[in-house]
Amino acid sequence: MQPTLQYLICGATSELAIALIKLLDPSITFTLVARDTDKLQHIAQTLGNITTTHTCDLADDTAVKTLIKQLKSSKTKFDGVFCAAGAHAMLPLRLYSKNKFSDIMDSNFYT
Repeated sequence: MQPTLQYLICGATSELAIALIKLLDPSITFTLVARDTDKLQHIAQTLGNITTTHTCDLADDTAVKTLIKQLKSSKTKFDGVFCAAGAHAMLPLRLYSKNKFSDIMDSNFYT
């Protein structure tokens, strides 16, 4: 029997994250991270394969450092990370450019 896979999902209260959890094999377990504790707990109770939840605003550097320390101390090993968190101005698709997409990636993933 293969070991159970464990994934970390950031932005776990988004519709995208919920759809991903439902789509993947039910034997996969998840650690969920999101800003809204109430929504996070509701999702964890609704979906059965949630290992742990962490409330954290990923825009808050101090909170992120605390989260990383908690995850390291729990010695949890992740087989993958899915990021459904981020922020950008909602614009019609025709108004986006290559530079705008680069700015979104820079501000949400590389800063």
